[in-house]
Formats: sequence, structure tokens, C-alpha cells
Amino acid sequence: MLRAVFTQGFSLLAVMKQGPPGGGNYITASAAYVDVDAVNLAYTVTVPLGKKLLIRASGVVFSTTVINNVVVAITDGATVLADTNGGGTGIGRADSNHCFALDYLFVGDGLAHTFKLRFLALNGVNNAVIYNPAGVTGVGPRMTFLMFDSI
Repeated sequence: MLRAVFTQGFSLLAVMKQGPPGGGNYITASAAYVDVDAVNLAYTVTVPLGKKLLIRASGVVFSTTVINNVVVAITDGATVLADTNGGGTGIGRADSNHCFALDYLFVGDGLAHTFKLRFLALNGVNNAVIYNPAGVTGVGPRMTFLMFDSI
């Protein structure tokens, strides 16, 4: 975690969360959102009034079949704030990797929130995968949080 305070009274808080590097792929066949990694890809924070929190998430997804799509989302608890759909239908073959990147700007309300990276398998049958291969570092999913003064 990085915290910087600038001379004009502007402050910045930066936090990056990621799964264990090379810890193994995240897999689900659930048609309902599930946490990608409830410990490493979740962040509980109080965003004060007058502050904003920029939430970014990125990684690589794929489906084990061409008849399934992978949906990835940034959530506040169970509430979807931003999502993307990739991997599967229309690709022509299974195991085709697709990068995802999500951004959401949260306006502070003075309350505590738990922001998570969640995903689902659209057809609820075949596996949706977020890439984090065993023995390989630097390619797993990440979330970055930047809190700053509202301008």
C-alpha cells in the first residue's frame, strides 16, 4: 500500500491486490457470480465524503468450450459495478485467451464497502477460467485502487 500526501493538501492512496503469482487458474462453472479470490482479490475500505476511488481490474480469461462465455465483474459486495463478457462463443475454438480490463469510479459516501473481482460461466455448465498458471509469475489477475480528493 502506498500513501502520498502532496503539499497543496491533495492526498492519494494506492493499493494493488493480486492472487498468488503462479498459484493456479481460477475456475468456475457457476452461472451466478462467484468470488475469483475472496482473500487476495477483494478490498474493504471506507471511502470518505469528498473522495473518489478508482477501481481497476485486469487479467486473462478463457472458456474450456466454444459454447460458453466468461463474464468478469467488479462488484461492491454482490452489486455489479462494471462487467465484461469475453471468451467462448464466436471464437471458433476453446482455450483461446482474452484479456479483460475494467474500470469504475466510486464516489465516496462515508461508508465501508467491499470491492471484489467476481466471475461466472454464462451457460452454467462449462468452465470459465481466469488465467493464473501454476509456476508462472506476473500474469495473474490484478485489482488496483486509487483514492483521491474529488476535484
